[in-house]
Amino acid sequence: MKKRRNLTSADSLPATAGAPGRLKRMVTALALPSMLGACAAHAPHATPPSHQTAQHAKGGHLAPARQRPKDYDWLSLSRLSVEPTLRLPSEIVVVESILARKQAEAERAQASEVPIQTRHGRWLSGKKQDLAYRHAAPVARQAVGKGGAWERVRRGLMLASEEHERVQAEVDAFKRSPGSFSILTRNAEPFLSFVSEEIERRGLPLDLVALPMIESGYQTAAVSPRNAGGLWQLMPQTGQEHGVKLTDDYDGRFDVHASTSAALSYLSHLKSVYRGDWLLVLAAYNAGEGTVNRALEANRKAGKSLAFWDLNLPAETMAYVPKFLALSQLIADPQRHGLRLPKSSALPVLARVQVNGEMPLEAAPAAAGMESEEFFAFNPAFKPGATLKATHSLLLPLDRAEAFVAQMPQAKLVSARHYVVKKGDTLVVIAKRHGVPQTRLALWNGLKTDSPVKPGQQLEIFPISRT
Repeated sequence: MKKRRNLTSADSLPATAGAPGRLKRMVTALALPSMLGACAAHAPHATPPSHQTAQHAKGGHLAPARQRPKDYDWLSLSRLSVEPTLRLPSEIVVVESILARKQAEAERAQASEVPIQTRHGRWLSGKKQDLAYRHAAPVARQAVGKGGAWERVRRGLMLASEEHERVQAEVDAFKRSPGSFSILTRNAEPFLSFVSEEIERRGLPLDLVALPMIESGYQTAAVSPRNAGGLWQLMPQTGQEHGVKLTDDYDGRFDVHASTSAALSYLSHLKSVYRGDWLLVLAAYNAGEGTVNRALEANRKAGKSLAFWDLNLPAETMAYVPKFLALSQLIADPQRHGLRLPKSSALPVLARVQVNGEMPLEAAPAAAGMESEEFFAFNPAFKPGATLKATHSLLLPLDRAEAFVAQMPQAKLVSARHYVVKKGDTLVVIAKRHGVPQTRLALWNGLKTDSPVKPGQQLEIFPISRT
């Protein structure tokens, strides 16, 4: 290590010591070709898939293969081994310095600094997409029970005990780049409560909250080069098969509620196909059922094991499943690995608004008291300038949702369920139990915040998601 440091000193490079510009040009000319070669040789998602379609077991029809986005990022590059490709010591020192600096920058960065491509072909700064995390009135900040939403997720994990050397390698990679884990978990927070509730309702492992981390980084408007889109990176046909609507003005894959329902429906289908083997389920979600079925059949004919680890699957898939399992382990016990989950005790509230009948979307932001860019950051499924002609749902901060409903007679907050008051209940107890503001619970039901409630009385509790 001492020798490498000396190579960057003024004594080692006397001809360039007084010429920063010349040094920069020389370093670029020397190191960049090899660095790019290293990226091409080692980038984790560079291998093209060996398939274009996947045969769905149900119905016997073809559907496009599910693929994760291939977005390039410095956090991935920072994990690459450059030694085999970069042969000159000076090349290695320069690249290591660049990677260390980029990794440090990434770990200091907030998720709001990462730009992504949207389905409308625009590049939005992460600050605009981060509105779901930041936009909230003080009255809309509530805890989600003791320990927060992450504690609820941790109690429902089922796959965190899976051990394999590839899983450990992914765990170690996250430990070397703790900023990447922080960004993923922070991005998840706006949707964590809603997504975990939907997973629980279907009786699926809460480990699945990690799936959008891998697929989209929990960016609602993310689009992959293969046209997979949304939090769950659904392909158009896969989404339609599981209830997502696609029109010229609306793509349900970018609708948080619609896409989550479709993705969990698809995962439930895969669970049935692979008889509860979640490693095969995850592999099929990434590579397609046809790819996994062919690998299983090949091993069956050869008399080999049918376990995921023994299948001949695309390199991307063989990395995808261990990464998911690693995230599950890190969420289960972050302290053991020197990491931390974000606190989820003071987060904004999102509410779903149902719009019945015709409504021009250009009028919606003003009705909600929001900027257009903010409005569509919450609702990227809709094409700006379109007119809603059927029943649709919008996702808004709760206080903005209430303002919107007050302005739009064809809109209403969607009620998830009626709650029957039990003996000993008070508005405070009920609000805390359901993770909603007491003031809002009273408002929804035409009560004062100190109004008593009686056993048998019915209260409306609206579906809200903490962000």
